[in-house]
Amino acid sequence: MNQRRGMEQLFAAVAFVAALAFAQPIEALEHYSFKHIDSSMGLSSSNVKCIAEDSYGFMWLGTKNGLNRYDGVNMRLLDCYDEELNQGNNNIGALYEDENKMLWVGTDRGIYIYNPHTDRFRKAVQKDAKTGTVADNWVQSIVGDGKGNVWALVPDQGVFHYHDGDKVDYYNITKDGNFKKIFPSNIFISSKKNVWICTTGSGLYRLNAETKDFDQITQVDGTSLLGINFISIAEDITGSLILASNEGQIFRFNTRTNEISEIPFTYAGKVYLRCLECFDGEIWVGTQHGLYIIDTIRHTERYMTNDPLNEFSLSDDIIYYIYKSKQGDAWLGTMFGGVDYMPRNKFTFEYFGLGAGLSSRRVRGLAQAADGRIWIGTEEKGLNVLNPSTGAITHAEKRPIPNNNTILMLTSTGGEIVVSFSHLGLVRVESAKSYTKLFDNDNGSNGVYSYLKDSSGTEWVGLGYALYRRKAGTQEFEHISATGYDWIFTIAETTDGEVWFGTMGNGVWRYTPHNRLFKQYTCDGEKPNGLRSNSISALYTDSKGRLWLSTDRGGISRYNRDTDDFTTFGQEEGLPDDVAYSKI
Repeated sequence: MNQRRGMEQLFAAVAFVAALAFAQPIEALEHYSFKHIDSSMGLSSSNVKCIAEDSYGFMWLGTKNGLNRYDGVNMRLLDCYDEELNQGNNNIGALYEDENKMLWVGTDRGIYIYNPHTDRFRKAVQKDAKTGTVADNWVQSIVGDGKGNVWALVPDQGVFHYHDGDKVDYYNITKDGNFKKIFPSNIFISSKKNVWICTTGSGLYRLNAETKDFDQITQVDGTSLLGINFISIAEDITGSLILASNEGQIFRFNTRTNEISEIPFTYAGKVYLRCLECFDGEIWVGTQHGLYIIDTIRHTERYMTNDPLNEFSLSDDIIYYIYKSKQGDAWLGTMFGGVDYMPRNKFTFEYFGLGAGLSSRRVRGLAQAADGRIWIGTEEKGLNVLNPSTGAITHAEKRPIPNNNTILMLTSTGGEIVVSFSHLGLVRVESAKSYTKLFDNDNGSNGVYSYLKDSSGTEWVGLGYALYRRKAGTQEFEHISATGYDWIFTIAETTDGEVWFGTMGNGVWRYTPHNRLFKQYTCDGEKPNGLRSNSISALYTDSKGRLWLSTDRGGISRYNRDTDDFTTFGQEEGLPDDVAYSKI
């Protein structure tokens, strides 16, 4: 049995999790959303073992079955094969780009170097001058200092130092030959360019700059490091080393004061730990059972797993590798789910889906009430109310508010929530328990697509076949015959008090209150400054009082009051598409 199989069996032996403990996950203070990169995008294998970013902005994904280059849209699979030696291997376990922009690729059988200029691989076959040893086994990690020194960790053999062009130095590290139980597990170069090696059972090793050899550290501040199965090493914002054992213990080693302390977290010693990385004041811990995030500044914890009801959750619970990009973004390689990516910037989205209590994923509209709460209308599961301060979602009661009718429109007018139900008509919702009916058509067709209460207090209701109006102080709606049977899809008022009606298929109508006249604008290929489409999806008045129209297959148009025509922006003017769905 080789060392790697022994290592896997050792991991399997210590891996355990208390299902009862995980039944109550730690409450997250923030929402984390991940983008998934998997076989649907061309990834060659779901088991991603290593990740690296090169100088050109490409992300390199090493998998158990192939090396992939990802540009954010497209995936390219490369064959790690030296054509001159007729040797290759596509079980990729380590990646590193050196200062010459050469990509070092650690495989199951040695190291290959990819030249992006020639698009070719060559195998690194340099031998140590003293022992004649060459790296020709499975590679755990490759790191460099950016000054021509590249270090490769091959657990079954030791550490190889490549420098000065074609020279290589070999270090046996643990020296006792008992690779099945004691072996180097990871290598790391700190911000001060110190080379560190952590081991399983043999403590830490640090390169001595004077002797050019590794010094063994078996004890720190009275704490013995022997017997601890270190598996991962990183550096936090204070410059201290963060060490982790596969049994689930995490340590902080202050190399300046020579002090070591264990970092407490809820499941310390109860998880099978695989990897870790530091992001600002957070320690991200990848385990066999999900992702833990320990905030060392706010002293909080987060625990995340795959949630089938949340498409932005982790794709898989087994986190194999964590990589921090040059921008500080997080890339997670998983065992069965490909790559999970999350940008680490201040502009983030909070996700509210079925798992957060939303009654349906089919959201038709949103509106914010005067009390700050967000009302959410769904296609087939009624109304939901979101409290932004707590993130809690409640549902409107089925009675008297119907919970299964399709919502066609949801808007907010002066803090009031106005909702259109396909069979109930237009209602104003006062609370989750009560509503007032605003419009109910006698012929039974109550699908209201648009509603506006203008500055004079007049209410306008647009249906799929008609326009209705109720003047301020009156009780009844009157049918407006001027617009005929047009589908009134959207309504807006401009700063001068005019009311505009966008239709689906018949252009846009303008109503001028002082003369009570309606005027229609339609698409006419003969007019250079006319509309390019008769299907108006939204109307919007900007801060300068200008009216904008979004259309279906006609781009975005701006109404020019002085010339009574339109300026349109579409594909001809540089937009990616002529279809615009809604206002900003």
